[in-house]
Amino acid sequence: MAKWRETVKSSIENEEPMYVRDTVYDRLLGLLFPEMRSALNNSFGTPLQILEKDYDTTEDLPEPPPARFVTSNDAFLRGKAFSEWAQRYPEAAKAWLNSPAGKNHQEQRRGQSRDGSQQYGQWKRKHT
Repeated sequence: MAKWRETVKSSIENEEPMYVRDTVYDRLLGLLFPEMRSALNNSFGTPLQILEKDYDTTEDLPEPPPARFVTSNDAFLRGKAFSEWAQRYPEAAKAWLNSPAGKNHQEQRRGQSRDGSQQYGQWKRKHT
């Protein structure tokens, strides 16, 4: 028995498919035989072992962009894009202008140059 066990173990370690255990029924086996759960959670002898071996966690991956969280103060549309959206969805635009985010946006726009804010102000006067 010990010799056969070593044959199976070396076969698995050499990534030979002969004794690789499919994991499809692991959950069912764990429910039927609770004492086997800890052994079933081990990836040794499964296709997962080969994947883990091939996956190099030290491999250089591209740096993800920094996370940016949207807040209620964010305004995505400005100038012409906002005007076009407002013409298509006048009720939504009016509701947004009256929201805290819309009012905050309007305050910020008042502090900026007047070139784009005139168009914004004209739209607001028409629709409010």
